[in-house]
Amino acid sequence: MALRWWMNAARSDSQSLRGVGLAVWLAGSLLWLSGVSYLCLTPLTELSLDFSYSDKLGHFGIFAVAGFWLALGRWNSLVMCVGLLLLLGVGALIEALQAQLPFRSAELADWLADGVGAMAGYGFFLVVIRLLGSRR
Repeated sequence: MALRWWMNAARSDSQSLRGVGLAVWLAGSLLWLSGVSYLCLTPLTELSLDFSYSDKLGHFGIFAVAGFWLALGRWNSLVMCVGLLLLLGVGALIEALQAQLPFRSAELADWLADGVGAMAGYGFFLVVIRLLGSRR
């Protein structure tokens, strides 16, 4: 039901995803979600980096990729807003799950990094589109 609304709310013009492009976009989205789940729910000893705020940078980076990927769908503004809110929900869910794991911890700063990253990825997409459009 929600997926049907999501698809119907997308642009009806030729710039939005259709057919094989939509299937590739959805597959990439599932791949991203699987990777994020693994990275965020794996014990830190397997993923640790040796510099300050590497965790925040990781959260920012993976959600920036998600924001950019979401924008590649060329959805209308309403769907983009809902999509960004869903990404914030995924970030909150990750933090809630991490709070339940003995080898991870939940932090508000991680969730904020998720949100800032998602918006930065979307913003980067808009800059790229503008730059590419100005070359024509």
